Amino acid sequence: MGKIISDYLKVICLASLFLGHFARVANSGEQTKVGSRTSRTVERRVLNSSIRISAREDRLEALKEHLKSDGAEINSQSGDGTTALMYAARNCYPKVVRFLLENGANVNLQDKKGRTALMHAARALCLPVVKSLLKIPGLELELVDHFNRTALDYARSATSLEVGGSSIRMLNLLENRKRTNHSRDARSGYTGEEVK
Repeated sequence: MGKIISDYLKVICLASLFLGHFARVANSGEQTKVGSRTSRTVERRVLNSSIRISAREDRLEALKEHLKSDGAEINSQSGDGTTALMYAARNCYPKVVRFLLENGANVNLQDKKGRTALMHAARALCLPVVKSLLKIPGLELELVDHFNRTALDYARSATSLEVGGSSIRMLNLLENRKRTNHSRDARSGYTGEEVK
């Protein structure tokens, strides 16, 4: 319970931004209708910020509690577009990633730089998270960010900085998955172009 309270305290700053608006509305005589709507919006934003904070800090139990709350959005995005799944992937928290995936987190969402959870995990050289994400049906391996880079590109860059170990295994896993996707597309006649 203490962790949940801590999460709410961390995002209280967000709530204070809306209090000024709430006070102005209350003074204008419109407080009942607009004030309650503003209050619900603040509560929902605080809750969804708490979800992302819990994922970012590897607080699985707090995350589970937050997601039980009314208004919880597993795919909510921060100001820079980061989701709970992206935070957990970037920080290499496999248990949190698995929980989020089991509860409907979207693996293909992109932050404001165009990066997906897979790109974050590849960049962090987090093999267990990359493996979990690759198991998800519908994962779009070839998505590119605003720098025209894929998850495989991030894995290659990160691997060049490290010799051996899990980085090479992760790079091989991504390259094999890419080859598998291309050979499957060739067998089905898919060219990568949409039918017009």
